[in-house]
Amino acid sequence: LSRAGALEALQDESLSEADCAERAGAALAENALEVIRKAVKQSKSVCALEAALFDLQRLPHPKQANGGFASALVAYLERGLAQ
Repeated sequence: LSRAGALEALQDESLSEADCAERAGAALAENALEVIRKAVKQSKSVCALEAALFDLQRLPHPKQANGGFASALVAYLERGLAQ
């Protein structure tokens, strides 16, 4: 997913604004994790995480956005531990 995916999540009219913020937070985390996973240099990983956190703080409904972000991180870690 990309930042554009996070923005699209905010525009889903079938969901509440809070649900859209949660989906956008998850999309930001998944995008950052994908960049981190593929990064060769640590500086690229740090930049991806920094950008995701910066974008996260600008989303509406911070509790839901942070919850979506955290849930995506935990799900990623659980998948990794299961392998």
